[in-house]
Amino acid sequence: MDLLNFKIFCDVVETRSFTKAAARNYLSQSAVSQQVRSIEEELNETLINRGRGTLELTEAGEIFLVGSRSILQSFEEIKARLAATKREVSGAIRISSTYSIGLYELPPYLQRFIQLYPNVQMSVDYRHTPDIYEDVISKRVDLGFVAYPSPRPQLTIHPFREDRLTLVCHPDHPFSKLSSIDPRQLHEQPFVAFSRVTPTSKAIRRILKRAHAQVRIVMEFDNIELIKRAVEINGGVSIVPWHTILPQVQNGVLAAVPLRNANDLRPLGVLLRKERILPTAVLRFLDLLEEPLDIANHMKASKSAGR
Repeated sequence: MDLLNFKIFCDVVETRSFTKAAARNYLSQSAVSQQVRSIEEELNETLINRGRGTLELTEAGEIFLVGSRSILQSFEEIKARLAATKREVSGAIRISSTYSIGLYELPPYLQRFIQLYPNVQMSVDYRHTPDIYEDVISKRVDLGFVAYPSPRPQLTIHPFREDRLTLVCHPDHPFSKLSSIDPRQLHEQPFVAFSRVTPTSKAIRRILKRAHAQVRIVMEFDNIELIKRAVEINGGVSIVPWHTILPQVQNGVLAAVPLRNANDLRPLGVLLRKERILPTAVLRFLDLLEEPLDIANHMKASKSAGR
């Protein structure tokens, strides 16, 4: 019996599905079923009662689950201790992030970390928010970055930063001349919205609802880049995170107007899987995230370097 057997069993129990456990481990459902069956045969015990659409652990299954988790945890601790003995920080960090955070909030941290630890491989997947939670829970990635983080039993949430929501419009729009705007002034305005399922969209709708502002949604996207393009062609106004439009505001293709009388702070958080020993590289990156790097200056420097 190898470590994969223990992991597969834990995944089956956690997801309550042979199919989902198979997807986590890039195996077929039949292969996962066979591995669990092999464990039961080796132990001469029934670990899971398989009913119609249900999976229930037997008493032996409960004991085996506790032992499996302990074995996997011990192995993670061994790897972490071995990594700590090395002078050089190496390995890989896998990140799952929303587009807005990954493209506009993370880059200065990634750049700084790579400068400090060139032997660490960084990878960032841009995903929708529900997928990010699943990625971290399933241990497909080490860290997840989301806006308006919400608790999950399997996760720990570390505060990252706070961004501000701001009105964005075409430079020729009458709103562009204002020093600030009350959300009530958006009543009946053509509006380019985030997809309803995103946490940022829900926060924006709360702002509009409190202001009794009924906007006319003309377009709806789940990608910040598409929203910006729609506003650039004067397709409507929108409310977006400030840092996502900073380059376009600096270039004069978009205008930003601060919101007034609105809860415009947008909290960002880092998701981590509970009860997991984190590799040294991940711990170093979490330490770096606590530093107040200047995103605006990073964007200006990147813009200058690209000329």
